[in-house]
Amino acid sequence: MNEFDLQSLTGLLRRQRFTIAVTVIAVLGLVILVLSQIPSRYSATTLVMIDPREQRLVSLDNVTPAPPNIGAVDGEVEIMASPVIARRVIARLNLQDDEEFNRPDLLTQIAAGLWPAAVDGSEGQAQPGQPLPPRVERRIIDRLARRVDIARRGVTSIIAIEASSRDPDKAARIANAYAQAYIEDQIASRLRLVANAERVLASRVTDLGEELRRAEAELDRFTLEQAMERMGEDGRNRLVSLRTALEEDIAARTDALARLRTLEPLVQDADTTGIARALAGGESDALTEERREIERQLSAGRLPPARVTALRTRIAAIDARIVALGRARTEELQRAADASEQRAQQVRRDLDMLVNTSDLPADASVQLYKLREEVAANRALYQNYLGRLRQVSQQRGLVLADSRIVAEAMAAVRPSFPPTLPILVASLFLAFGAGFGIAWVRDTFGRGFLKADEVEEATGLDVVASLPQVESARAAVPVQDKVVREPGSGYAEAIRRLRLGLDILMSAGEGEAGGKVVLVTSTKPGEGKSVTAVALGRAAALAGRRTLLIDCDLRKPSVHRLLKVDVKTGLVDILADRATTAHVNDVRVIDPLSDMSAFISGDAQFFPAESILDSARFRALLEGCRKAFDVIILDAPPLAVVSDPLLLAVYADVVLYVVHWKTTTQREVLQSLKELRRVKGETVYVALNGVAAASGEGSYYPYAAKGRKPGGSA
Repeated sequence: MNEFDLQSLTGLLRRQRFTIAVTVIAVLGLVILVLSQIPSRYSATTLVMIDPREQRLVSLDNVTPAPPNIGAVDGEVEIMASPVIARRVIARLNLQDDEEFNRPDLLTQIAAGLWPAAVDGSEGQAQPGQPLPPRVERRIIDRLARRVDIARRGVTSIIAIEASSRDPDKAARIANAYAQAYIEDQIASRLRLVANAERVLASRVTDLGEELRRAEAELDRFTLEQAMERMGEDGRNRLVSLRTALEEDIAARTDALARLRTLEPLVQDADTTGIARALAGGESDALTEERREIERQLSAGRLPPARVTALRTRIAAIDARIVALGRARTEELQRAADASEQRAQQVRRDLDMLVNTSDLPADASVQLYKLREEVAANRALYQNYLGRLRQVSQQRGLVLADSRIVAEAMAAVRPSFPPTLPILVASLFLAFGAGFGIAWVRDTFGRGFLKADEVEEATGLDVVASLPQVESARAAVPVQDKVVREPGSGYAEAIRRLRLGLDILMSAGEGEAGGKVVLVTSTKPGEGKSVTAVALGRAAALAGRRTLLIDCDLRKPSVHRLLKVDVKTGLVDILADRATTAHVNDVRVIDPLSDMSAFISGDAQFFPAESILDSARFRALLEGCRKAFDVIILDAPPLAVVSDPLLLAVYADVVLYVVHWKTTTQREVLQSLKELRRVKGETVYVALNGVAAASGEGSYYPYAAKGRKPGGSA
């Protein structure tokens, strides 16, 4: 940044410091007000580690353990964020009764207030013991999902569950509840998988048992038939005895297995009621009756807490004893089934020995071999599936989740939202930026020009001179008189510079071709264009130039007041063709302080100014004046008020556009110049009037304390 830019920036900040300060205070105040109205929220995070290896049931096939599946962690994130887990959390924490999550939205509240019948009853709270209405449940789940963020930590197997709430303890409870609900859902899904596998395997074992019994019955029948055909009377009696024993063993084994299949699931589920019903008698009935009596005592109430605790402990002991009885009964039934199976196998071996000692035909031997192989195959398959069924059944108490909580959420001390300090810091920068932007706009478009360079840059026109500010209220000499009475003042020096600049600009032609007519105008009233026109005319007259000042501001003339002359007949009376015998020389006055001539406007309120300024008489007057004078100054009205300057610009050789320092906005100047430049092109020049000495725009050093009137003494 160069020196000029730094100086401009410093000046901008100095001029618009109040605007910047107000903007900063307003923005920060608004941000603080908004922050004070935003409810604070607290965050809590629970970390859950996922085992990426695929867990299987006890192998149904001989396969190696599955390799780690890193991509499964992303799937677990989706499961955690599912509505299934959200429902578990809602039920666990009773969020349906929490106003933060089960609050009707604003539109529903307005509708309920205006027209209660239009609001569905499902929008209200759920009744105790009743399921949530679908719309209410959906609303709670959506609000809960917006308060919970579940994401994987980098490429690790750790999932972060971050919950937010107005209550820090509630935020921690929600995060922990999500983790617990996810682990419970994982265990429940595995239990369902075990139950499904158990059901499928049990059905398959039942079918294979039927196939085995059918094959064994067929083998037994064929063996007995072959033996009966080839045995004597004694052999037949023995065969009948063996067949009877075999049938009894098979029936005993079938009965024991049926009871075992009924009792075993009850024992695994610790279903004391079902176990007692299956055992039906003996110690189990006594324990059941004792348990009922204890429950009656508890339901009666009015018991000391110690007694209640003792009774509940006794109930737990009774339940454990019933389960133990059931487990012992299952072991007994299993032993009975195994014993029956062993006896049946022994009988079959005895039958085989009898058959093997007899002389069987070839076709009977082949058939016997086939039946024996079929039985062996069915038995091996049955034993295989039976072992798998037992392994799967044993997993009911061994099911574990693939995840574990590595860090439980704790209540936060400070709120996580809104982030007050970052917002305030960002708002401070934003406020300064907005303040500087508003200041720049105001300084650029909402204020006047402060330097000649700004005028030239904005308008593209040359600034001929910068006229210093004169405190006319305190000055003993009027501003327009300083050129004569105080020729050493800064203002007089600036006017002489202006006159010399205009002389140079109009000296391009020779003789009659040289420029003579200067049109002086401004944007709006009060910019000092008439004072400048009078002072410029006097400076030209003091320089020995034949000078004429014509007051062309027909609506609000001021030249006669500045010159302190009074005439009864004005230029309007002659140009408007009024009934008068006055000649043009009759309206001509001589400046009392110089040799400058002036035409006073007169009263034109009953005549349109356009008809006078655009008349042939006015053009003829200017042509005659060009021959009689060296410099002709036309004091025109402000351009933003009337269009007269556009008519007068046609007669002028040079247009002097007076812009008041700091007060006339740049927008007004640019808009007025846009119209003027359509008429005069590039012969428009600017004088910056009323420049304060502190602005540094030009320096004027008077060479005398007081001026000296021509012809007078110092």
